[in-house]
Amino acid sequence: MSDGAYEPLLAEDVCSCAMIVMCTRTGQRASLTWAERSDRLSADNYRAEILGGIALQLLVKVACEGKYLSPSMSPRFGCDNKGVVHHGNHPWRPLPANQGQADVLRYYQNLVRSCPAKCKMYHGHGHLDRYLRRDEMTPAEILNCDCDQLAGDALRWAVEHGCYIDRFLPGEDIVVSLNGCKVTGSYERAITRHWGDKVGREHYYVKDIIPLGMFDDVYWDGVEKVLTSCPEMFSVWATKQVSGFFGNNHLMRHINGHTVDVCPNCGCHPERPQHIIFCRDPARSAVFDSSVDKLVEWLASQRTDASLTILLSEYLRNRGDVLMSSLCTPRSDYYELAEMVDSLGFRNLLEGRIPKLFYDTRLADIKRQHLNKHAGHWCNGLILRLLQITHRQWTYRNGTVHLKGPDGLTSKQTQALAQRCEDLLWTDPSTLLDEDRYLLDLVFDALGDGAAASRQMWISEMEAASAAARNAGLDGADDLYSNTFHNPLPPIDTEGSIRFRRRRRRRSGLIEYTGYSSSRTMEEVNPLWPRLLLCGCGKERLLPIAVLYLGSLMIY
Repeated sequence: MSDGAYEPLLAEDVCSCAMIVMCTRTGQRASLTWAERSDRLSADNYRAEILGGIALQLLVKVACEGKYLSPSMSPRFGCDNKGVVHHGNHPWRPLPANQGQADVLRYYQNLVRSCPAKCKMYHGHGHLDRYLRRDEMTPAEILNCDCDQLAGDALRWAVEHGCYIDRFLPGEDIVVSLNGCKVTGSYERAITRHWGDKVGREHYYVKDIIPLGMFDDVYWDGVEKVLTSCPEMFSVWATKQVSGFFGNNHLMRHINGHTVDVCPNCGCHPERPQHIIFCRDPARSAVFDSSVDKLVEWLASQRTDASLTILLSEYLRNRGDVLMSSLCTPRSDYYELAEMVDSLGFRNLLEGRIPKLFYDTRLADIKRQHLNKHAGHWCNGLILRLLQITHRQWTYRNGTVHLKGPDGLTSKQTQALAQRCEDLLWTDPSTLLDEDRYLLDLVFDALGDGAAASRQMWISEMEAASAAARNAGLDGADDLYSNTFHNPLPPIDTEGSIRFRRRRRRRSGLIEYTGYSSSRTMEEVNPLWPRLLLCGCGKERLLPIAVLYLGSLMIY
């Protein structure tokens, strides 16, 4: 019987194993334990179970050397891990290219193939001592419980005394190392990670994001786990945010010459990638504070130390204007962490690149509060929620630019339309002709609460009236004309708009169809037509009224 033990709260990079051989005739036992120290990416429960199987195979191989074994002799080896049982019963089956713990599995299969005794693996349920008394368990189940106890004791003793086996197993035919670290899983994944580490180190240094000497201080294990577990498009956005290649106006101006390199919310120039985090628009700031509130609620649900929660909250709400180290005293338990955060900068924190000290700080907090939690899971959750703060800023910014309301206008276009109406409401009635002054005799609240089409219609009427007053030579009409026609509304030229459809029809050579039926009267099509005819259609007013009428037909 073999078993393994792994306790990340005790040591995240150490796993141990134990095996017991029992003679069914005499009842005598032989046991063996050892512990291995690898790294955070390699050490886990599965590796511990495989090491237990290797220890069992090595002991049987030594015991069978130089002895005659009957063909009918078939020892049974038990394990509570189905993966170890499967690979032990199929030693000739090749391992997949992305197989985890491939180094020890390959060595384990080689031992099973070369073993003189034709062993048979079977699976047994583990930890039954939690549910059954010892006299209620079978001998195999008792052996499994004893193995589990031995493996746990061996793990604690090895961590306390620092005694571990060599990572290079005896007789191992192939060993691949990168930077002195043994590759335990997929070679392709390890080489890709090694290449990514090298390229990422150069990228962050060239872009002046992370100092060259602080690259290894970032908790990259958590960043990798978060981005691989998130939806694919969220990971794509995170990659674009880090690289700086996404659809901000600073880059869109190279594609569309009409794009202005300013923030669509606060108007700051230019709109760099880091501006997504530092934008001080009131609406964006409210969204940012709301995101920080959600982070604080999550920290409280994880029973995070109150001092650390307050420190993080105040630092985030200041948006990088103050150093985190200035928010705590040098005697604070988190002063070293605060200095590390200040060295990396506010942008790195908001993009999920937290220092490794967060892991060590959380581990000490778990031990102090005697919590049954994992420090790595807490760090992963912190990274995810920091990325979500930045992502909400990006989605709000895009909603301002692209999201259309029920009236078919974006938020920016709606604000421009409201501002245009407000400017025209201050028009002096004396600058308009007598028959057009009724345009200012309306309920302004109803105009503001009404549909966007009503406001656009009223703006068109006001512009036509101002043009008529200018042509009539009315005093003050020139000022109104310059204010009207030299500050037009931003054109609505998105796909599906009137401008877009007209341009497409002109390019295709089709005649534009307005949908007007000859069986309907002018009054049915446009109720404003009789009133327009009564306004006085002199030669100087014919063009603006015709433009107004055609515009009303299209809106209708």
